[in-house]
Amino acid sequence: AHLIQYECMTEIQFAVRSIRPLRVTYEQICASPKQVVNAILVHSGCVPIAIAPPSTHSKISDTLNEEIKTRF
Repeated sequence: AHLIQYECMTEIQFAVRSIRPLRVTYEQICASPKQVVNAILVHSGCVPIAIAPPSTHSKISDTLNEEIKTRF
């Protein structure tokens, strides 16, 4: 319940300050890190890059992740 309250308060603060956050998921980062980097750059008012370094990260997941995903 606390996380939901904090999330709501954060959303209110964004709205009050006219901030438009860029929402990025872990899955998007894993699937296409270059696109995510470029989206962040564009959202920040910067020029996108032509080549992003390859990701060395691998997805870590177990049954707990699925339980949390199912609950929320």
